[in-house]
Amino acid sequence: MAAGGSGTAAAPLVFAGYGISAPTLDYDDFEGLEVEGKVLVVFRQEPQQDDENSKFDGKNATKHAYISTKLQQAKQRKAAGVLLVNPPATTAAEGRDQLPAANAFGSNAAGVPLVQVTQAVIDELLAAAPLQAPPDTALTSAAAVEKQIDGELRPVSQPLAGWSVELESAFERSMAQTANIVGVLEGAGPLAHETIVLGAHYDHIGRGEFGSRKPNSGEIHNGADDNATGTAAILELARRLSRRGQPPARRLVFIAFSGEEKGLVGSKYYVENPLFPAEDTVTMLNFDMIGRLRNDELTVFGARSAEEFYAFLDRVNGPAALNLKKVDSSPAMGDHFAFYQRGIPALHFFTGITAEYHTPEDDFETINVPGVVRTIDFAEQVLDLVLAAPARLQFVQGGSARPAAGGMAYLGITPDYAADSEGLRVTAVTEKSPAAEGGIKPGDVILKFADSAVSDLRGLMDGLRKQKPGDIVNIEVRRNQQSVTCSVTLGRPQGS
Repeated sequence: MAAGGSGTAAAPLVFAGYGISAPTLDYDDFEGLEVEGKVLVVFRQEPQQDDENSKFDGKNATKHAYISTKLQQAKQRKAAGVLLVNPPATTAAEGRDQLPAANAFGSNAAGVPLVQVTQAVIDELLAAAPLQAPPDTALTSAAAVEKQIDGELRPVSQPLAGWSVELESAFERSMAQTANIVGVLEGAGPLAHETIVLGAHYDHIGRGEFGSRKPNSGEIHNGADDNATGTAAILELARRLSRRGQPPARRLVFIAFSGEEKGLVGSKYYVENPLFPAEDTVTMLNFDMIGRLRNDELTVFGARSAEEFYAFLDRVNGPAALNLKKVDSSPAMGDHFAFYQRGIPALHFFTGITAEYHTPEDDFETINVPGVVRTIDFAEQVLDLVLAAPARLQFVQGGSARPAAGGMAYLGITPDYAADSEGLRVTAVTEKSPAAEGGIKPGDVILKFADSAVSDLRGLMDGLRKQKPGDIVNIEVRRNQQSVTCSVTLGRPQGS
C-alpha cells in the first residue's frame, strides 16, 4: 500500500461515519464533530451504495468513496489516526471482510496512521458503547449503523464513550534497482554528433498487484502488446540499421526503458542523465503497444512536435497505405514525453487500446505479427527521412491540439505520476495554457482545487469534471514551502 502513514496514536475513539464532507450534497459526517487528536472509526465506500437513486451518483462511486479522500479529510482535521471498517453492504458485494486490494488506496501517503479492523471488532465495540440516533435509538452493530444512515441519509457521528485506542502503523518503502538497456550505432559525417533516440519500455506489471484491470487474479501479466511489441521493434530496427553496410548520418541510440509502468521513470531518468548531450538529441521515436493493428489504423502521437513531421508522415504513408491517425499533441502516456518536455521532437507509434490491456490475457496469441512488421516498416521510413534531413527538425511547443467534444475542462499541466508527496506535483505546464496564464509553475504541488483537497491525480480529475470551460477557480499550490493561490480560467477540453 502507498497510503496511510507511519506513526503511533493513543487517543479517544470517535465514530465519523463514512468520513465524508460533501456540503453540496447536504451530507457531512464531520459537522459539529471534534476530531482533532482523536482516532476516527470510518466506514469504507458511501451511504446508499446499492441505491440507484442515491444522491451519491446512484450505484456509481464518487470521489467520496475513495480511501485517499477519507484520509485527506482526516488529515485536514488533524485526526490522530483512522480505523477503517467495511460496512455490511461492502462485505456482501466483495464476499469477504478484508482489506481492499492495495491499488484501491491511491498513490500518495496521506501521513495519517491507518489500520483496518473487521466488522466483528466494531460490532463488539458498539455492543458495549452503542451509538445514539434520534429520537432514542441505540445502534449496537455496524449493520444497524449502516441501516440508520442509509435510511435517513443523516450522519450519526459522535464520540464512542469510554473507548480509546493505542495503535502503531509502520510503512516501509521497498526500493528496487533496475536498468535502462542502451545500444548505440555511431553515425558518420558532419551531423554524426547529433543523436536520434529510438525507445520502448520493456517492463510490465508482474502479477498485476498494481495497475492491473484484474488485480486479484495473481496471474503473470506477460504484456505481449504492452510492451513486448515495442521492445521487438527497437531490436528489429537496430538489426536492420546495423546491417546496412554504412553508418547512419546521425548517431542512433536504442533504449529499452524500465520503470514506465511506475510513472515513466526510466525515460525521465535518461533525459536527466543522458549518455549523449540532450541539446544534440534531435528526435525521439517511441514504440509502445504496436501489436494490434486493426483496420490498418496506426496512431502517431506528437505529429505537431516538429514542423516537418506532418510532411514526413504523409510522404511515407503514400506507399504504406495505412489508415494513419495523426494526433498533434504529445500526451503524458509514454516514454516519448520526457523528451518532448525537454524540447525534443518526439513521435509515439501506437495501434490502440484493447480489451486485453493490463490483463493476463495480453499474450502472444493476440498479436497481429504482420501488423507489427508494417508498423516497423513505416517507422523505419520515417526514421530515414529524419536521418536525411539537412538540419535538425524544428521543435513545436504544445502542438495544436484540437478541441474535443465532451470531456473535462482543460487545465494544461503534466503531473508527476511517480511523486510521493502531499498533493499533486506539477512537472510541466503547457505554454499559453490556462495553468500557465493563471501562474502555475513547474515544481508547484497542487493542494486544493476550488474547495476540494487534492491528494493525487484522481482528486484533480474529479475537480475538473465538476467545472466547465470559462469557469474561474482558485487553485492552491505549495511553492518553495509557501502557499500560493492561483486564479485560473479553465479552457476547452483538449484532444483530437
